[in-house]
Amino acid sequence: MIASIALMLMSAAATATPCENLTGLKLDKATITSAQMVPEGPAPARGGRAGAAPAASPAAPPATIPAHCRVQLVLKPTSDSLINMEMWLPPGDKWNGKFMGVGNGGFAGSIQGLTNEMPQALRLGYATAGTDTGHQDQGGEWAIGHPEKMIDFGYRATHEMTLKAKEIVNTFYARAPQYSYFKGCSTGGRMALMEAQRYPDDYDGIIAGSLANRHIHMWTAGIERSVSLSRNPDRAISAEQAALVNNLVTNTCDTLKEGFLNNPRSCKVNFSSLKCQAGQSGNACLTDTQMKTVETFYGGVKNSKGELIFSGQALGNPIGAQQPTNKSPGGVYDLVRIAYNDPNTDWQKFDLDRDMKFLDEKIGYVDAVNPDLSKSRRAAVSSSSRTAGPIPASPPRRRSGTTSRCSTRWARSRATGSACSWRQAWATAAAGRA
Repeated sequence: MIASIALMLMSAAATATPCENLTGLKLDKATITSAQMVPEGPAPARGGRAGAAPAASPAAPPATIPAHCRVQLVLKPTSDSLINMEMWLPPGDKWNGKFMGVGNGGFAGSIQGLTNEMPQALRLGYATAGTDTGHQDQGGEWAIGHPEKMIDFGYRATHEMTLKAKEIVNTFYARAPQYSYFKGCSTGGRMALMEAQRYPDDYDGIIAGSLANRHIHMWTAGIERSVSLSRNPDRAISAEQAALVNNLVTNTCDTLKEGFLNNPRSCKVNFSSLKCQAGQSGNACLTDTQMKTVETFYGGVKNSKGELIFSGQALGNPIGAQQPTNKSPGGVYDLVRIAYNDPNTDWQKFDLDRDMKFLDEKIGYVDAVNPDLSKSRRAAVSSSSRTAGPIPASPPRRRSGTTSRCSTRWARSRATGSACSWRQAWATAAAGRA
């Protein structure tokens, strides 16, 4: 322990500003509440308690993270804002010269990066930061009556975090980061893409995994599926009927009989073959109304005009039993309450045609759907339909322009409401820069 502390003190001396002195740094509409050197040890829990190890089985002790300067901040860009932020800075001789911002999942509500992305980034030598996006509660009640907090969640918290992080980096190391990246999955993927669209100068590259870039449409589609089943119990599908659907998909698309779908994008499944014929009933077939449930699951939720609200599942995702709950659709319905600014909005009165339009008007800014990434030409943009992989130890080698395949799929995702599914694209004018 003594040797570890001595090493930290030596490393801190090599920086321009000692860690503990960062509390005196003046930031616009933000306050550094704590700055201290932390010895090597387990990562803190999401609640932010220093030294608290995340839950783990006895056979798998938590991995340690290197010694670092831990900085905690509160950002208040508006009078109704309260954004918690945390930043970790490796000692000067361990820093790789880069900054990594990280995202969250769902509605956030805590600095989720503390237990996953930030420890990984720190081990690779990055200065790294995360935020709770401006609220400290689960669900969405925090945004009802608080439009500024919803804007913080939508995009402002990430941008403010980035600006403050770069100021801290510049103060601590006496130089700006050579490269800055953002990495996130699901909501974090949306946050990454929002940065590229709204603030293209914030990052040199983003990694957006399983990006929920159409957050509002995606959750509203979930509301519609739930409410529709409750209103139409005859559309319910049993587990046995779901197995019929899944077996049909497998038998149709596993053309090589290898136990998986060989080319699901080119496979066409005739679900009508499962329709009940005269004299059939029960779990051996599907009625016309049940066929609508299958059609919605794979074909997506549509309004009364036949316009796609959000795309359906890929054939590789098996359908499960679809049963009505006769209850509120859960946390996703908070979006409707937020848009109408009414915690008592009745889910039984939900109307997709009316409410989708209203949600787009009131909180549509949360969706990252601008297909024009021309302002992000300096930045590398990597997107995947799967969970984002390891953080790059070195910046990606860049290529000028965006591939036509990526452009086509990104435009399609904007038009159809699906989350962008293209695997990888680089949009930058800095070709070949290492």
